[in-house]
Amino acid sequence: MLELKQKVVELLALASGRATSELEPAVEIPPRPEQGDFALPCFRWAKEEKKSPEQVASAWLGVLLSKPLSREFARVEVQ
Repeated sequence: MLELKQKVVELLALASGRATSELEPAVEIPPRPEQGDFALPCFRWAKEEKKSPEQVASAWLGVLLSKPLSREFARVEVQ
């Protein structure tokens, strides 16, 4: 699971332009399985960018979806 988490962090760094060291501590495992394998609350970056968390996450998602993702990722979404 740690190897997959590292891949998630690297993808998020690519999408956001932020350092992996900044993102890694914020990536968490959601409390309910239906919420997915990993989550990244975007409140911190929303405050910095003066946007809603959904806007930040959607912008990063747009970058991620513009690139081919590893087959290890069945779905990437904003909730």
